[in-house]
Amino acid sequence: MNITSSLFNRSRLSRRPALAALALMAVLPLATQAQVTVEASADAYLRSYGTNATTNYGNGTYLQVKGGGDIAYARKGIIRFDFTGSNGAGAVDNSSITLTVLAGAGNSPSDTVWNFAIYGLDGTAAGQDWVEGTGETGVSGPTPPNAVTWNNAPGNNTLTTYSTDSATTTLVGTFTVTGKGTNGDTVTVSGDALDNFLSTVVGSQYVSFLIVRTDTSGGVDASETVVHQFASRENTTYDAPKLSYTNIPEASSTALMAGLLILGTLAFRRYKCQ
Repeated sequence: MNITSSLFNRSRLSRRPALAALALMAVLPLATQAQVTVEASADAYLRSYGTNATTNYGNGTYLQVKGGGDIAYARKGIIRFDFTGSNGAGAVDNSSITLTVLAGAGNSPSDTVWNFAIYGLDGTAAGQDWVEGTGETGVSGPTPPNAVTWNNAPGNNTLTTYSTDSATTTLVGTFTVTGKGTNGDTVTVSGDALDNFLSTVVGSQYVSFLIVRTDTSGGVDASETVVHQFASRENTTYDAPKLSYTNIPEASSTALMAGLLILGTLAFRRYKCQ
């Protein structure tokens, strides 16, 4: 019997558990902590007053947002993202929502700073599966059945131009646009508020947000009638709304990686001792 060959083969076999464990440890963090970025899977804007309040605006190339003192001219945006990429995560970190600005319609002094807020639709709220619809400004025809409108949008406060339903939505961030905005500029919301909100809906199929302009006096003066606009997912020139986030592994995943580390270390020590 060749003793040297036997020892060599035994050492090769003893190395395999260590190599397998080390390989798994290398792959698991990448699988659970990679940055996820998705584009909106549905978006529309909501328009108040009269027949506008029951009309769907889900198929245009822009999302219009307007606040101010007159409810008759209000508009809000609503966007939804596929959130199945968070399945298996314990929480979410490093999240952000990015919108692409389009030049607004109407008037605004070039140095006026307009304030906006984004609210997340709570996971327990009804209407998570709202219908984007095929309505479009300037296109005649009936609103598709169940398509989202000012009157039926989940989380909307139909009585104000600048807020949402506080019982079913959570503020996740704010941003500003100067003047009417410039085509192609981007605005981003990020931070603890968004991370914390997304962590409460981890594993959900969808996550939705509403966009409002929070200035309560803008639009009353003739020089400030601007309707701000952001690219929708139907826009072929500018980027659609984007959601990015990093999954934080559940405690069980962390424990598994720790266990693999221990096994790998023990196997490696055994190999060195042979």
